[in-house]
Amino acid sequence: LLSLPLTSALIKETMRLYSPAAFFGFELVDKTSSYTCQSNGMVIKPYDTIFIAAESTQNDKSVYDEPEKFNPLRWLPENTSPEKLAAMENHFLTFGSGKYTLCNDYWIIACIDI
Repeated sequence: LLSLPLTSALIKETMRLYSPAAFFGFELVDKTSSYTCQSNGMVIKPYDTIFIAAESTQNDKSVYDEPEKFNPLRWLPENTSPEKLAAMENHFLTFGSGKYTLCNDYWIIACIDI
C-alpha cells in the first residue's frame, strides 16, 4: 500500500466524505481523577458519555481546505504540509480514535485496497 499512495488517498477521501459511522460515543473513564472540564458551556465529568459526529470533525473548515469537495490529493505529502497532514489525520475518525479505534486504519485501508 505504501507504493500506492494515490489509492490510499482516494480511499481516505472517500471515507472522509462518506464515513461508515455517523457518531462515535465515548465514556470518559478515568478512575484516578475527578477532573472536570468545561467546553462550550458544557461541564464534562469523569464517566460522562460524549458523542462526536464524524461529519463535524471530517468536514472542519479549519482543518480541511474546501471540505465539501472531493479531493484525494489533499492526503498526499507532496501537496500538504506535515502539520496540516497531522491535523487531518487527527480529525479523521472513520474508524474511531485513540484506544477506541475499531481496528488499525492502515490495515482496513489495505483490505479495502485489495
